[in-house]
Amino acid sequence: MKAIKYLISILIVLSTNLVCGQNQLETKLDSIENVVNSETFNEDYEPILRYLETIQSDCLNSNSKLTKIRFLNFYGAALCFMQDYKNCIPVLKKYLKLVEDDQISDMAREENISVYEALGHSQLMIGEIDEAYNTTRRAILYFEDELSRYPAGYQIYSLLSQICEAKGDSILLDEAHHATQKCFLDYWNNTASSSSEAKEVKAAYELYSEAISLHDDSYYKYRGIRANLLKSIAFFDEAEYEYNKLIKDVELQSKGSKELLQEVYLGLFQLYKETNAVEKAKRDIAIVKSYFKDYNDNASLTMYACVLNQYAMLLDKNILDYFDEASDAYEEAIKICGTDSVMYILKNNYALLFNHKGVDCILENDAKNAKIYLEKADALCTNEVALATIKHNRGRAEMLNKNYRKALILLKESADMQLRIKGEIMERTMKYINECDSNL
Repeated sequence: MKAIKYLISILIVLSTNLVCGQNQLETKLDSIENVVNSETFNEDYEPILRYLETIQSDCLNSNSKLTKIRFLNFYGAALCFMQDYKNCIPVLKKYLKLVEDDQISDMAREENISVYEALGHSQLMIGEIDEAYNTTRRAILYFEDELSRYPAGYQIYSLLSQICEAKGDSILLDEAHHATQKCFLDYWNNTASSSSEAKEVKAAYELYSEAISLHDDSYYKYRGIRANLLKSIAFFDEAEYEYNKLIKDVELQSKGSKELLQEVYLGLFQLYKETNAVEKAKRDIAIVKSYFKDYNDNASLTMYACVLNQYAMLLDKNILDYFDEASDAYEEAIKICGTDSVMYILKNNYALLFNHKGVDCILENDAKNAKIYLEKADALCTNEVALATIKHNRGRAEMLNKNYRKALILLKESADMQLRIKGEIMERTMKYINECDSNL
């Protein structure tokens, strides 16, 4: 959960009011805070949970309500992190009852929003969907005027979206996602009040949302634009929802031009590449292929090639597992593409795939296959910056083959390119050139 770490943080305002009589327990609770907030903490909450259990009785029997509150805060967070949701729920409920009955929640608003989020998340995880919905809605109503001040605000709306999806209520789901997006943009504007970008994005979002609400012929166009806007500010979860919602709407209503849906698929696969969502992309690529098979015009084939390019680049980032799939995607894209500018991109990206595979072979001392892949990269590449790197790597592969004369030629070609492009030669290239000279 994105906001859960706030739960384990100390209630600073509250703890400043503690008296010395609570020093022993407070010192123990402080030690937990120090561990969690340290830069070396690796989010291993099991020892923290075990330590809390050793002081549980003393804290809960303490005369200080603040000590009880701090303990419940820490203990509930540790249980949630350990995914012990069944035991986490009563602890968080007890915490909320204490802070609300004593009317001290105003002193730690963000922490308490996060407690509600943790409680709702825990209920959702054990299948108590209605309870999770009620918990989350209560928090949203209780903190309504403050949600845009904290990250926990838009995060609890995001949790509400997950709950609505589990409920199977598409209307509530769309409303929850819209509220998440709006709260995030409000938060961004509140925390970056001098940012012209934040203001411009919010204004554009509101314009597109108003057009979408009309549900006229422009609905599909502006829903796609809104998805692209959310992707452009890296709000990927919400952009993904918008793309998928638009795809479903077009399919169900049989409306929207083919060009619009093609652009949506491209945007979705760009998002998958940015978020390294390999499994989602592998799941959806078959749907995309089925969709594009009905279109044979050059514009559609070029768009499909662009989608395949995004897919292949994503697989390239995970090359050890998906080299063959990435190669097949590039081969198909190059075969169907009829636009020169896109073909240039495809061939050079394909060259980089072979280069990455060749480097992996070099690292494994597989000189034979390194030479094969890097020669393929060299044959495809027309980008001089990339070609300088490829020739450097080809030289390294020839060195593994003990072919120092050919390696020297390739390394010098790379050095000339580097000098022409950047005005300097990589230290590693010069090192390998000297090594080749010494072996001739």
